[in-house]
Amino acid sequence: MTIAEPHPDGRTGGAGESAHAYLGLRYVLTESLVVRSDYDPLRITTAHAVTGRAQRGMLAAALRHTDREDLVEPWIARGRAIRFAPAFPLLEDGTGSAQTVPAPRCWHVRNPGGTLADLLAAPASAAGAYRTLTGHVTPDLTRRAAPLTRTEQYLGVARRDAGRHGVPYFTTSLEPGQVFETRWQLSAATRAEAESLAERVWEVLEAAGGLLSLGSGGSRAHGGGIRVTPSASGTALLDDRVDAGRRAWHRGEPRDLLLLAPAYIDDDLGRPSPAALPRAAERAAADLLGPGAVEAAGAHVHQEASGAYHRMYRGPMAEQWAAAAGSVVRLRALRDIGLEEVRALEARPLGRRAADGHGAHALLPVAAPRGAPKDRPPLAHTLAARPEPGRRFTLARPDAGTERGGGGIRPVTLADGTPAWVEPDWVSAEAAAEPDRSAVARLQDVLLSRAATEPVRARARALARRSARLPSAPLLGRLREVAAAPAPGAAATLERLAGVVTGDPRGAAPHTPLQETARAELAATAVPHGPGELSLPEWLGGAARTPRAWWEHASPDPDELARALTPVDLAWRRGESATAAAAAWAERPEVVARLSLQLIATWLAAAAWTFRDTAQREEAR
Repeated sequence: MTIAEPHPDGRTGGAGESAHAYLGLRYVLTESLVVRSDYDPLRITTAHAVTGRAQRGMLAAALRHTDREDLVEPWIARGRAIRFAPAFPLLEDGTGSAQTVPAPRCWHVRNPGGTLADLLAAPASAAGAYRTLTGHVTPDLTRRAAPLTRTEQYLGVARRDAGRHGVPYFTTSLEPGQVFETRWQLSAATRAEAESLAERVWEVLEAAGGLLSLGSGGSRAHGGGIRVTPSASGTALLDDRVDAGRRAWHRGEPRDLLLLAPAYIDDDLGRPSPAALPRAAERAAADLLGPGAVEAAGAHVHQEASGAYHRMYRGPMAEQWAAAAGSVVRLRALRDIGLEEVRALEARPLGRRAADGHGAHALLPVAAPRGAPKDRPPLAHTLAARPEPGRRFTLARPDAGTERGGGGIRPVTLADGTPAWVEPDWVSAEAAAEPDRSAVARLQDVLLSRAATEPVRARARALARRSARLPSAPLLGRLREVAAAPAPGAAATLERLAGVVTGDPRGAAPHTPLQETARAELAATAVPHGPGELSLPEWLGGAARTPRAWWEHASPDPDELARALTPVDLAWRRGESATAAAAAWAERPEVVARLSLQLIATWLAAAAWTFRDTAQREEAR
């Protein structure tokens, strides 16, 4: 929600006649990201740019994480001091970085030939075929960003009115390791106050560094985690929203007013009218530059139904017709216009919802490309220069004169795109240490635990299919509640499960033991274990009393488990099989208890589904 301020001033958190500048931020995706802008129950497709609305929510969450909720109203709700902007893919290489903007809709790709044609400069030829240039391109139209995505299929949660099973759907998300750039517009009474505001914003983002996330779908493993760094040196403000074409605008020169985000334009009667974009651009220019400064020489406007997905209510927001990002109004200068006047016009948003970045635009010289842009993924670039010695993680630090790549040292790209030079022997030693003493060992524990999940679950499902005389689904649900309840550790949960099924009040606390009838039903269940079978109470009791011996019979095939662990084992080296670090990890008592609990919880869930399917098949007969 944005609090309207008809007459903003310093007392209300706004800034009437203010100085404008831009805070440049660089986002590196550390997790997959879904930026959802529509609602389709069967398919979730991410946008290739991060909307200003999503970043507005990110900053609001960061303020709450850092206990600065007093800044939510002036920074988020007022919508005056900070105006957010879309984050577009950033193309980085060894020579630097290049901004991208939405492809101007007036440019089309001519077929055959693949050359670009400006349909505002010359009409389309009836002898050729054209397709609109799409995506995000550099302002000179030489390169186009091609973000990397992945498509996965999920099974949705069944609703009460949708039967017993959920509906499958597809999700297309952005891959981690890609980089985006945004420039938030800051407004203050003076330049010094804008610089102070930028420093305060950066302090909040730095304090919430490990908690920043974007997009939706965090419950489906799309955490949206990002690492934020300044796009300029330090927290210095930038004067321009786009770096291209930063010079005076001479009389008679055409320039393209390019929409960077959808613009909610209303006509004279207050109705949504994307076609009124040229008139809105002329009015903004007349207000800031005076009448007779510029005129509209042409326009290529696309309209779209623009809305949003409300994460809290899990549904779409009201859609409105808007001028799409990439729409172009070609303006011609009727007098010489200085660079400061160009910047003032760019700082004036067109239409409504400016706090979310809508209506943001840039004045760019008309491009003169030679051919179609080349596609490039916006991957974070690893710096070629060797980092300072403080970024070298080695067991015994080599001499300063050691050549890069010597002594077995190899670069590992960090989340911000910079390299860390890592000694493999040091990593192997740290990975085999106790997790409470080494950050590398903690990372090793997380990676191996996640890699072991699928083999353990597959083994549990196989055991459930081979089990006989399964108990009822409500009784299995009771046990699943115990397995999922908070506990000091996995071993404590196993003891509580054993106490519940054996009728031991002390072992089951704080849960209630099962009655004799329920225990008799569980005793009739036969679970394969080693060469024979065990009743369900004996099976669960063995996991609590002797977890290591129990795990030897219940665990997945050792070779299969080793194949799952090897790709993420930090101590693994090319040409080796399972490492000693992974073997030592699998022998730790807390790991054995954790994997045993995971197997039991999956068995209970699989057994409940097997019981329901069997009951439904019998009813159908």
